[in-house]
Amino acid sequence: MQEASEYERIIWIHNCLKNNNLSFDEYSHKFAKSYRTFYRDINGKLVAYFNAPISKKDGGFFYTDKMFELPHMFIPQKELSALYTALGLTKKYKNTPIYSSTKKLVDKLSGRTNGADFIGFRVGDLKKKEIELDWEDFNKIATSITSKESIIIDYHSFNSNKRTIRQVDPYHLYAYDEELYLAGFCYQNRDVRDFNLNRIYSVKQTNIKFNSKFEKKKYFADKNWGIIKGIKIEKVRLKIKTSEVERILEDFPSRFKKISMNKDWVEYEIETSVTDEFLNWVLSFRDEVIVVEPKTLKDEIRNEVSKILRNYLK
Repeated sequence: MQEASEYERIIWIHNCLKNNNLSFDEYSHKFAKSYRTFYRDINGKLVAYFNAPISKKDGGFFYTDKMFELPHMFIPQKELSALYTALGLTKKYKNTPIYSSTKKLVDKLSGRTNGADFIGFRVGDLKKKEIELDWEDFNKIATSITSKESIIIDYHSFNSNKRTIRQVDPYHLYAYDEELYLAGFCYQNRDVRDFNLNRIYSVKQTNIKFNSKFEKKKYFADKNWGIIKGIKIEKVRLKIKTSEVERILEDFPSRFKKISMNKDWVEYEIETSVTDEFLNWVLSFRDEVIVVEPKTLKDEIRNEVSKILRNYLK
């Protein structure tokens, strides 16, 4: 599971406090964060930003007013696109006051969304990547998601390495691995596909309405690994060098379940889709990660390593 953003933690805390008391142990189990972060989310965000009526008793926090609600904030599409563009422009000024100020603005806006998706993606995701797609075309996609109207895109497919014109029902914009993608129904493939925004050359809006049956939670199931969807979920066991665990799993603090450990290795278990993306992720850590099971994945890794060896032994 991808690490939760700050605003996702705030919304989760808010919902817990409305229903019951909340302890640090519950928070830590959910997000694998320190007490310092927990305290900052409670007092530095909910209380400081929203004047949330929070009190503490017997080690747990609770709302003194169960009717309290976080305020909603509406961001018009043009303003959202402008914010996105500004974040992209400040990327080259990282580690400077202007970048820091922009990041703080995004964090504050993230805290005020009350869990709502803006045109299908979170404000917090905007920090990740500057897109090369013309912002007017980006705006066309976003507007068409809201109005539920098909678009025509000129798209360069990664798999076929060809440009094609496609009609797409745009469902959802999302960030993954520092790239932005559009999930939408592709009329050419008669299926929901993911389109990298940096591979879209142009966008044309239509007046063709569509009825969306898109189930976002199902499509972005926690057990999927990466972009590829619809692959069988399998149980995978891995050994990771003890000295490298924190670095290798830094992006997956709660997704891997620890099984055993010794001074040299820590064994983990994960249920996920064993895709090429997952295979490449394992191989990227060379001798620091060992697959224990399933046998099919071990065999795939052996085949890949054998191909590499053959190339170097010629």
